[in-house]
Amino acid sequence: RLFIGGKCQMCVRDSVRMIRFSSMIARAYGQDEKYCNLLEQASPMHDIGKIGIPDNVLKKPGKLTEEDWVLMRKHSEYGANILSGSDVPVLQMAEEVALGHHEKFDGSGYPSNLKGLQIPLSARIVALADFFDALTMDRCYRPAFSDEKALTMVEENSGTHFDPSVVKAFFSVSDDIINERNKINNEN
Repeated sequence: RLFIGGKCQMCVRDSVRMIRFSSMIARAYGQDEKYCNLLEQASPMHDIGKIGIPDNVLKKPGKLTEEDWVLMRKHSEYGANILSGSDVPVLQMAEEVALGHHEKFDGSGYPSNLKGLQIPLSARIVALADFFDALTMDRCYRPAFSDEKALTMVEENSGTHFDPSVVKAFFSVSDDIINERNKINNEN
């Protein structure tokens, strides 16, 4: 990891990928430029609540225990609390993304078991962008999946984890997303 101006270069790339993937999906979904610009600014804050999760849980190389998961699941609410109370549109969207990006379309997510369109569109988009990015990048607990496997996993989770209409938008630009990811990862 290279540190540039106090920031980890790998972390910067993670944020850039989230920004680009989220806005590409939003555009493919038919959202206007104002919405896409807000989402570009809000999406990198989706995991801000992880600041409240101990490093021994965040960076654990193996499987998380049930106790670890109880702690980890709190990051959505922590993030929403950090971002709450603002009248600034980007922070309002960031709050809804932080709170809702682990909700699942079938209602089995957390923290509120929201279902379907109860989940804000911004959170439904960022959830898919984050999922694909996480699958295709090395993590401390597993190597990256191939693009083919990750795309299959997205398709398999349509209607359960993800909104089928967001999945459709994702697949309409998936080749562009993969090209963008490769471009970002190859930048110095």
